[in-house]
Amino acid sequence: MSQSSAPETQQDKLLQHKRIALARMGIPLFSTRDGHLASTLEHQHQDQLLTESDKISNLLAENVSIEEEAEIAQNLNSAASAEAAVATATVESKPTNPTTKLMEWQTLIGNIQSCTACPLHQTRQATVVGDGDLQADWMAIGEAPSAEEAKIGIPFADSNGALLNAMFQALGLSRGQKLYLTTILKSHTPNNRDPSPEEMDACQPFLEQQVRLVQPKVIIAIGRVAAHRLLGEELSGASLSDLRGKVHQVKIAGITLPLIVTYHPTYLMRSPSQKAKAWDDMRLAWQCYQKILQTA
Repeated sequence: MSQSSAPETQQDKLLQHKRIALARMGIPLFSTRDGHLASTLEHQHQDQLLTESDKISNLLAENVSIEEEAEIAQNLNSAASAEAAVATATVESKPTNPTTKLMEWQTLIGNIQSCTACPLHQTRQATVVGDGDLQADWMAIGEAPSAEEAKIGIPFADSNGALLNAMFQALGLSRGQKLYLTTILKSHTPNNRDPSPEEMDACQPFLEQQVRLVQPKVIIAIGRVAAHRLLGEELSGASLSDLRGKVHQVKIAGITLPLIVTYHPTYLMRSPSQKAKAWDDMRLAWQCYQKILQTA
């Protein structure tokens, strides 16, 4: 089950920065099973894409302002042309029409970006939709993006996200393979306060649509707020300790899925002695996943 992760290569870093630039534009990324990123931009205007990728690689060696990153993203966007509605990734697909699914993702992203259902739209810098394999078997759901994550449009992308990445990598999972990460809220809350019930209600249709599109086999609830929201009011008073160590069954978007609760990486950074318990949660989720594969 556990495996050592290879050191991050220059190409890995380049792909991550390309992911950030594309996320800024709200363009969904597909992750092929051989570990490569692909999007609606691939195979279109290759020369320009290579040029822009070279620019993004400069992010590895120097500090680039948000404005300069946005300009790079805009240049990549201009390379998309009319093919932005056609998926070109070679993905081991679940039964669906890939073009239709991509259009659904584009519609969902547009709806999130234009949402004014709660007051958070008045203060947000950007919306954060999600990140990872759009056909993932695992979906990890947190509560809300941090201020840093809101700047780049990717969940769990701050320093705490590195710990979460490592936990999943120990299971052989990554954002590019079998794992999709998102949050209940799509906007940052002022001062990182807990989301209000009204804010979570406003974002609930978006989360349900993500579940319908990804069709995961296992849900991981990251932290107390996400766990309480996903498990419902009857367990809203339970402590995280009481919710851990069990395989819960939840219904999201009409789909019944197993859900495992674990600690938020922010808490684990403050309380490193609890990391062993978080690993127990990951092992429980892995055992649950293996049983699902065996009975499929």
